[in-house]
Amino acid sequence: MSKTPIQPVFLVDEEKDFLEKTSTILKKNGFDNFRLIYKPEKLESVLQLLNESCIIIFHATETNLEIIKNLSKKFFYIPKIAIADGEINEKYFEYITYIIDIKEAEKKLSFVLKKSIEIYDLYKERENLKKTVFSEEGLDFSSFDKIITKNEKMLSAFKYLKAVSKSNNPILLVGEFGVNKNQFAEALNKELGLSGNFFEIHPDQLELDTRDMQKIFFGEIKEDGTLIKGIMQEAENGVLYIKEINKLDKKKQNILYNLITEKKFYPVNSAYAYFSTAKIIVGARKNITDLKREGQIIEDLYYTLRTFQVFIPPLRERLDDDLLLLTNEFIRKHCKKFNKKRPVLDEKTIDLLFSYDYPGNVNELESIIAYAISKNGNIEKFHEAIKEYISEEKKKRVVEDYSSEDNEKLVYFKTKKLPTIDEATKELIKVALVRSGFRFPVAAKFLGITKNKLQKLLVEYNIDINKIEEKDL
Repeated sequence: MSKTPIQPVFLVDEEKDFLEKTSTILKKNGFDNFRLIYKPEKLESVLQLLNESCIIIFHATETNLEIIKNLSKKFFYIPKIAIADGEINEKYFEYITYIIDIKEAEKKLSFVLKKSIEIYDLYKERENLKKTVFSEEGLDFSSFDKIITKNEKMLSAFKYLKAVSKSNNPILLVGEFGVNKNQFAEALNKELGLSGNFFEIHPDQLELDTRDMQKIFFGEIKEDGTLIKGIMQEAENGVLYIKEINKLDKKKQNILYNLITEKKFYPVNSAYAYFSTAKIIVGARKNITDLKREGQIIEDLYYTLRTFQVFIPPLRERLDDDLLLLTNEFIRKHCKKFNKKRPVLDEKTIDLLFSYDYPGNVNELESIIAYAISKNGNIEKFHEAIKEYISEEKKKRVVEDYSSEDNEKLVYFKTKKLPTIDEATKELIKVALVRSGFRFPVAAKFLGITKNKLQKLLVEYNIDINKIEEKDL
């Protein structure tokens, strides 16, 4: 008969009383696959001999915390639940998956253990997917380890990038704002193993006039003949990642095209060419074909960049695979940063996180978690902070949706006879109020007027907001 959970749970402490009480709680909640470790210092030996996964529950004494801290470097993937009867020094937060107050152990331990099992299962699934995608061809996955995912589209992108990384052609990374294209560029840099530096060129650097841009990129020869190095000299035998290629005007795009195709450039005031040995990676938020259709990229550069373009899916398309993985990593990271206790992800918080579509992608998810952790590590305040953020963002989007120039709505009238200007104005005000949820600042924005002007119009047209009903509009 199989035991629950599949992974054995190690209960660790020198005190027999603690082990007996904890094992009783586990049995009471249907968990029978656990082992008692009376000598915490022997835990590492046990884990090394164990040829299977496990979960560790331990009494958070100072001695045990030091043992867990040392073990975490080698067994980082094993979930570790600390049961504490006092405050835990923040230096240990990074090494603990969950912290439970001993007074709440009976109430929370079952839930936290289930969550730990889910986290470990996600980790194992991610590792198995890596092996499935890469092991058959003997591919090394380590260059992409900083990118947290188990999504098949993401893993396919890794595989494609490995295949084309050694090409002399530039690589185009296509993805929305916040998908972390820079992490892909850094992974490629690691994959190539070049001896030079990695340079990331931000959009604000591309806004300079052409001569200033050339100085920054290509360097400058001074009157005395000395060379002031630019990015291209500094990036020799390295990687140059240029973000938002469409922000370059056509003249600058021609400079980049010549650099890519001829591998040479001229420092400002130099009659002699320098040759580039840098690998060029380019980022864009849109498909290169769309950029060409919109006139944002010159034809020569279009044909050069379209050869190797990699599409990075937005977070909303991989929520089921990656949301919990990313959320748990960001909780760990920001609990450590703000010296906060790690909150447990309860069901209502998980549902709330899944209810949002993250237009800012991975960057926005991290911002939400950082904001919630900074408020307080307490689970209720953590949940409320996330709820507050998501609610505010949804309200802003309502305003943006209805005030957008691209927003197309059918305009119709109930009778064949056209209304007068006064009648149309009155109806328009009512519609704006209903659509805004009767929030005056939002309704005013819909109408393109100030809040004060809206209030004056309500008086002028004798509009009683208490008598406005949506069904009549």
